[in-house]
Amino acid sequence: MPTEVELGRLEQQGIADRLDLSAARVEVKSIAHALGLRRRGIVTGIEAGFVMRNEVGNDAGHEPVLGGSLALQLPIFDPGHADLARIQAYLRQAQHRLQDAAIHARSEIRVHRAEVVAARRKVEHYQKTVLPRAESITDLTLLQYNAMLVGTYQLLETRSDQIEAHRQYVEALRDYWIARSDLELAVGGRLGPDSD
Repeated sequence: MPTEVELGRLEQQGIADRLDLSAARVEVKSIAHALGLRRRGIVTGIEAGFVMRNEVGNDAGHEPVLGGSLALQLPIFDPGHADLARIQAYLRQAQHRLQDAAIHARSEIRVHRAEVVAARRKVEHYQKTVLPRAESITDLTLLQYNAMLVGTYQLLETRSDQIEAHRQYVEALRDYWIARSDLELAVGGRLGPDSD
């Protein structure tokens, strides 16, 4: 089985690799860039497009004219303080969403890592204690059966207990790999080559 990965490294990898956090970082950067452009006055209210209208009038027989249009907003009466405050508010909201997503990601990684550690310990307990004990009990019961000290039903019951222990081990191993895949999903990628 793979070795356990340190929690700090998992959190760093999760913060770097998760797509939801990357999207939140891109949102913060783009809003910060828009704020910088607005502060420099580079981005003003510009509207460009195509217009179709009737130049002469709306009477019948006058044909519409198709052409381009350009509208520039001159900050004579409106210096743009409201727009600047709105963009700053959007930036703060995006920063808070990024912080919230990072906190949520860290807590999700911690929960899933704890599940992996618990599942791993359960598998190791089965490997080191339960399975060897069940096998030795079956072997001793078989010796007692050969010496005619126990009956067939007791031997079959012991063998059934050994098979049940193996089944529980397989279920514990399955639970470990499910918990590990949940952890990889929470981290946002594979856990690394040294952990495989």
